[in-house]
Amino acid sequence: MTAYEILDNGGPGCPGETARVMTRNYIEFKSPFKSSNSVIRKILNDRDVVYKQIGMDVLNSVLIEKIIQKANGEILFAAFVEMAITNKTTNNFNAVMENFDILVEVMLDNYNRLVPANKGIYDFTSFKNRLMLFMKSELI
Repeated sequence: MTAYEILDNGGPGCPGETARVMTRNYIEFKSPFKSSNSVIRKILNDRDVVYKQIGMDVLNSVLIEKIIQKANGEILFAAFVEMAITNKTTNNFNAVMENFDILVEVMLDNYNRLVPANKGIYDFTSFKNRLMLFMKSELI
């Protein structure tokens, strides 16, 4: 198996699965009457509750609001940052940084397969740079 395949289909918790689950949740909860930000907030808050139940301090309300501000309504931005924070919490953040490009690629591919074409994110470089700026300012 290639690194891409492992990151894409390595089972629960792998980046590909995280992107798929969070994108499906977003699609399920989003309606014309709910803002993208409110849906992203709900998903992150729900995940925070689960983390706390298993004894992990991954997210908090201040960080969730910072993620929402920078996400521009894109659940994938929130999914990637949440994955990076989880890895930082488990002392695996260096792996995220060392494999940054392929992680972004895997998660983008999964997101783009699930959303309508007009909602996809196709500027890999711009998206990757936004993620890196956020991570440098908030996580490193």
